Amino acid sequence: MTSAGESDTTFSITGGVGSIRYTMGEISAAGLKLARLAEQLEPLVDRLRSEWEWLCTATQQGAPGYPYGGLNYGAVDAVRAALWSCMRVQGDTAELARQTSNAARNYDEAEAHNAAVVAKTAQLQALGSGYQTWIWGPLAPVKLWVDAWHSWRGAKEQGLRDSTEKLLNNGPAYGAAALGPGIGSFYLLTHLGLVNTANRGVGAGAFVRGTFDWAGLAKPGRLAVQAIPRDQWYAPALPWQPDRAVAEPAEGVPGKVESTIKGLLEGSKAAYGYPPGSIGVDRVDRPDGSRVWIVNLPGTEVWNKVDSENPWDLEGDLEGMTAAQKEMFAQQHIVIQELMKAALHAVGALANEEVVITGHSGGGIHAVAAAADPAFLAKVNVKMLIIAGAPAKNLHVAPSIQVLGLENEHDIVTAADFGPAPDLPNWVSVTSHRPGATEGNDPVAIIREAHDLDNYLNDAKAVENSDDPAIRGIIQRVNELLVPAFHGAPVKVHKFVFQGRDVNTPVPARAVPPARKRPANKEAREWR
Repeated sequence: MTSAGESDTTFSITGGVGSIRYTMGEISAAGLKLARLAEQLEPLVDRLRSEWEWLCTATQQGAPGYPYGGLNYGAVDAVRAALWSCMRVQGDTAELARQTSNAARNYDEAEAHNAAVVAKTAQLQALGSGYQTWIWGPLAPVKLWVDAWHSWRGAKEQGLRDSTEKLLNNGPAYGAAALGPGIGSFYLLTHLGLVNTANRGVGAGAFVRGTFDWAGLAKPGRLAVQAIPRDQWYAPALPWQPDRAVAEPAEGVPGKVESTIKGLLEGSKAAYGYPPGSIGVDRVDRPDGSRVWIVNLPGTEVWNKVDSENPWDLEGDLEGMTAAQKEMFAQQHIVIQELMKAALHAVGALANEEVVITGHSGGGIHAVAAAADPAFLAKVNVKMLIIAGAPAKNLHVAPSIQVLGLENEHDIVTAADFGPAPDLPNWVSVTSHRPGATEGNDPVAIIREAHDLDNYLNDAKAVENSDDPAIRGIIQRVNELLVPAFHGAPVKVHKFVFQGRDVNTPVPARAVPPARKRPANKEAREWR
């Protein structure tokens, strides 16, 4: 638990510099260096062996009466001892290199096994509790109410996010057993093995998206995109021109971005104010002439329809969450990723220029999905993500990309990936504990405040006061990318806004050949 300066908010920080996995990674890196050292000893061993063999041959020819002959065999014994010592050092170094190189893998395997055992135990406990509910018979609703009341009390104390994750993971076991021993036994038989906690939740997202495809609620679409002029950035709606290409942008609108975690994340708040379906792109011109780009993504904007023209809808969220399984669905591309690539291409970003992506909620999902997609990374050089309130632990980001994920203990949206954020050297997860967050019993108000972007911006400002090495590492990375005069100083940028539209691709109609006129009289007979 880390306190953040003057703020009363406290934070739990995992991953990044100073974490166990980071240390294990350093040990593994040391193992690789030891392996190279063992390889470099090989020429020395070969040289000592050849010298020893030469001395042996020379002494045998010049002193047949050894040990009473005239030659001194001490040099032969010394070289032989040196050879054996060097061979022993080489072998020990190689063995140490093997052990240290495997340290991170062994630790990850042990952690994964322990997590699987804990998850299986919780699943069996939920199954047993469900059986007890069934045993209550006609009074089962009373038992359900009591269990729900205890869960709510525990959630307020321990956090709605963690309680929601437990409900998503263990609720099916409880529900199956509550319906009777037959259904409970069937559930148990179909879930005999240990739980794969690393990808827990992937199946649920794929099932929901597949169901939407099957029901026709989500249809394959293509991207239409247009650049938005400055005077229309905050217009409520814009007319669309079908198949309009991206307009050649000007130099962009001059502005400033604060070189802090909060300053970067404020770009996502600004994106919410643009016309529906829009993203922001900021260009930073560094003192050395190089450029870095900041892509700012909003969150979900359409909740009342699965598939709308706005790509920031429920279909878009599912596209991001199941990006690693996109070949399973009718649409095998991610519209938001296409929008980001089109926008960066339009403003002249080069493939080797570094890119930072920020996103809140659904925007965070798409930021991580893009950073986990080799095809996207082949065209966009993503270096850092700053996300807030995003359930994205099932998307595996490339190790070279630094991630800062902000969550709140009561934000149930972040529980939609069925587990905590990954604890990785390149992924720093910060969970805020805001004082007074559960005052009152209105769950809707608690959840709304927990997920609110303004509150996450306050968290971002407060966490920068932390002395945690992982946070200091994030701040250092921000400074390296933006190159401010000093940390926190405003950096000049040029801003661009692009609006995307998800155009459903119609099913092509079957071509019908035109009807032929029947020739009259003589011509008709000849035609036949």
